[in-house]
Amino acid sequence: MFWEEKIEFFIKSKKLTTKDLSIPYTFWSEVFKEIEKHFLIKTDAKYTYQNWENRLKNKHIINMEDYKQRIKNDKKYWVILTNGTPSGINLLYDCNGCFIDAITQLHGNNYFVCDKKYNWLVTFNKSKNNYFLSQLN
Repeated sequence: MFWEEKIEFFIKSKKLTTKDLSIPYTFWSEVFKEIEKHFLIKTDAKYTYQNWENRLKNKHIINMEDYKQRIKNDKKYWVILTNGTPSGINLLYDCNGCFIDAITQLHGNNYFVCDKKYNWLVTFNKSKNNYFLSQLN
């Protein structure tokens, strides 16, 4: 099953609305630019929106409890799913906190969760089984 089919099935099976989970088709690049501006070390302009994990500013490991405390079920977050390679394409979702675990488990690869006010960005690296935090001071 292709990812688009999986996510469509997930949305229908959970009876989600666009208030719960949506894809910002028209302004995804603005969101990515804000994330890169706040949390990523600028390297090469031609690698925009790629290799985020290796470019995080002020990156430090946090435990799962610290991550879980940041996520509130009634708030919305930017969820960025990666394909597991540094040069891969990132998929952006506007996601209610209560569905983040489900969508990231369905995806099964590394992912990022960003506070919509751009105060912090957390990434989960599946192969290292680590959460990393980049936070504005």
